[in-house]
Amino acid sequence: MVSGGKHILEIDFLRGFAILAVIAIHTTAAFTDVPYIDSLVITNIVIDVFSQFAVPLFIFISGFVLYLKYNGKYSLKHFYKNRFLRIIPPYLIFTTIYLFYLPLGYALVYGNVPVYPSILEIVSAFLFAGGYFHLWFFLIIIELYLFYPLLEKIYAVLASRDFEWVFLLVAFFLQIGWNIVSSFFTVSLFGNEMYMMNKVLFCQIFYFALGMSVCKHYVQIKLFFMEKWITNLTSHRISLYGLLLTLISLLTALSSYGLILGLKKYGTYLLIPPNYFIPYTIIQPFAYVLTFIVLFIISTVLVHAGTCNILSIIGTYSFGIYLIHPLIQGILGRTFSVVLNLGATDVLYYPLMFSLTLLLSVIIIHILHKFPWSKYVIG
Repeated sequence: MVSGGKHILEIDFLRGFAILAVIAIHTTAAFTDVPYIDSLVITNIVIDVFSQFAVPLFIFISGFVLYLKYNGKYSLKHFYKNRFLRIIPPYLIFTTIYLFYLPLGYALVYGNVPVYPSILEIVSAFLFAGGYFHLWFFLIIIELYLFYPLLEKIYAVLASRDFEWVFLLVAFFLQIGWNIVSSFFTVSLFGNEMYMMNKVLFCQIFYFALGMSVCKHYVQIKLFFMEKWITNLTSHRISLYGLLLTLISLLTALSSYGLILGLKKYGTYLLIPPNYFIPYTIIQPFAYVLTFIVLFIISTVLVHAGTCNILSIIGTYSFGIYLIHPLIQGILGRTFSVVLNLGATDVLYYPLMFSLTLLLSVIIIHILHKFPWSKYVIG
């Protein structure tokens, strides 16, 4: 395992890939506003489905980085203080922003009087990450931080007895089992019916556990890929790359086809019940882990080549970009509609939305990082 104080450049690149995929998801999601299926909708579905590795990759990175810094003996007080000062202030600030931005934004778009949430809705939003659609990620991270010391102790005991595979296997089946079972029921809380699938840490626990395990064996894993996959390319190794990409493409195509069938059956994306996606839930981990491998290889090559610094910068800013990009997309969407007469049915809408969201997000986060209090707002 690498030293806890060592900065691993590949992680910055992986964060960069993850946040690019997040923006791609929230850009291509506009296909849900199109009332028919054509080549543009299908293209966006494929991009959207492939890009879903984004949050699992962030969870994987969280497990990796936590294990890098906190394993063996460490102060629980220091751990919880450090972790929650990094996550709770941004979560509270941006939940507040989105709770009051959303009704104001709707009012500006439709010319209505803003309708703000009730006290119960506000409490529910803070407790269950309901401030805006992307904030559920923070609820999972907070839960993982809460239980990390326990997970780390369990992992240490199993690893010391050569049962590390049990830790990963249990995490895998917990994740699959939870995502299947929780897709069948809702829970009534504060007057709202909600699915609990993405409200509990089990929904992403395998990726977190995998991150911990990869961190423990990082030196050996990196050496393996350097020797077997990166240096001295042979026709055999090129064939392995082709096999990896083929498997990822097939799994993406299969999931995309399932989503298209769901749209045809239920008429609109929002009417597709969560349990419809159970087959997709089962194949997700395989597709995502293969994608992680490809992205790690690319990141390692980029680090050793000393190129693509912009991707590293994007990765460094990824936490802040994740927080603010829906605000930017909301403003851009309204601007595109009014000024350019562009919408979800226009091809130009998607590359413009993606590139401008990324550009403006990076610029804003770069400026905010210059202020001493920025770490409490954007990480």
